[in-house]
Amino acid sequence: MTLRAFAFLDTNVLIHGKPIEQVDWPKVLGAEEVVLVLAITVIGELDKLKDGAEGRLSRSRAREFMSRYRKYEEEVSTGGIAKVRDRVWLRVLGREPQIRAGFDPDREDDRIINAILDFDAAGSRVLLISRDMGIRIKAGANGIEKMMLPEELELKAEPDEVERELSQTKKELERLRHRVPRITLGFLQDDAATNHVETRLRMPRARTEEEIEYEVELEFERCSRKLEQQKTKRVSALGAVFAVKQEDVTPHIEAYRNYLGNLEVSVRERWRRFPVHLLLCNDGTVRSEQVEIDICVESPFEFGPYKTGPVLPSRPILRPRFAAFEVLSPPELGRPFIEPPGQDAPNVFRYEVNYLLTDLMHHDSVELLPFDVHIPFDWLGQGFALDVTVRVAELVEPQKFKLHVKTEIVSSAPVVVPTGEEAPEHEGRGTDP
Repeated sequence: MTLRAFAFLDTNVLIHGKPIEQVDWPKVLGAEEVVLVLAITVIGELDKLKDGAEGRLSRSRAREFMSRYRKYEEEVSTGGIAKVRDRVWLRVLGREPQIRAGFDPDREDDRIINAILDFDAAGSRVLLISRDMGIRIKAGANGIEKMMLPEELELKAEPDEVERELSQTKKELERLRHRVPRITLGFLQDDAATNHVETRLRMPRARTEEEIEYEVELEFERCSRKLEQQKTKRVSALGAVFAVKQEDVTPHIEAYRNYLGNLEVSVRERWRRFPVHLLLCNDGTVRSEQVEIDICVESPFEFGPYKTGPVLPSRPILRPRFAAFEVLSPPELGRPFIEPPGQDAPNVFRYEVNYLLTDLMHHDSVELLPFDVHIPFDWLGQGFALDVTVRVAELVEPQKFKLHVKTEIVSSAPVVVPTGEEAPEHEGRGTDP
């Protein structure tokens, strides 16, 4: 065991290490006695830290050390040593060292190294203790024993009173921030809300002129078979005679030809309608008294009621009739779109859908009533976005965001023409489930 060791302490040891009075230095260094040595450079750095703006923690600990140092000041200022604890003394070198060639006199680390090189230990052990790797490397390069401050001697970075108050304030603000509704809105997909969906539009292929003529020929053959099968007259309860007349076939075929064209247009229009299913969620910890939602899209896109589109025409039927009756013409197609609510700018219409909900509970979700978006032909196969504004009663600023839809066209066979006596109800949805 070494009889005496002189340990030069770097500034960071005094700032981040335990107070020198609380450390068993002889045990740490394996010596009978330990003299802790402070270069005048270290005292100068502590003076700067206690009044500087390096950080609240460094400033506080520098002040604490300088306050404890006052009880040693009278003894060490005359070149003597002051007792710190049993077998531990403190010594301060009051003069700046002579700076050797290759060192920078403006660097604190270089001045501490030169103070150690100038120190006369009379054959005793001399070492540097520092948390700074740079000064330890430089000390080793100059033949000086160096030592990292042991981890068990480091102080935990405990916050001071101001930092504790600031931390408490942040926690309180975070708690209050969560004490508001957290509203999210998105497309309903797999029982969750998402702001982006991809959909496939199955667009029926348009019939060629040859295919239309083929369908017309089939209908003409069906009419001919019906005339052949009609061998006897049918008599009503009132005695009126009903029969399919040869002269009815020609206008029926013409009506059937028009029906094929109208049916194709109507079905293709329906396939271009994208159903919008939205999910509104409150992920906050409190309920919202009122949520108002505005959804807009600019022309040429349009909004429409859910599962409504052009009225599908009825299939013309060659019916038995009394000679005085006229053949019934197929119904006209209805208008497929709703009117725009207003005009924001010349030639630019914005279609809107509005929702108003009350008492949306916390950690709850609501599926909104769906509506349709009519996609223009020019935009098929492209994406579009819905502009959404959500106003929550408990929040000052409204939430504004976009919901994106990416579409892909999948061509399919032409529209299937009903073959029965009555045309079935066409639902005409435009997207895959």
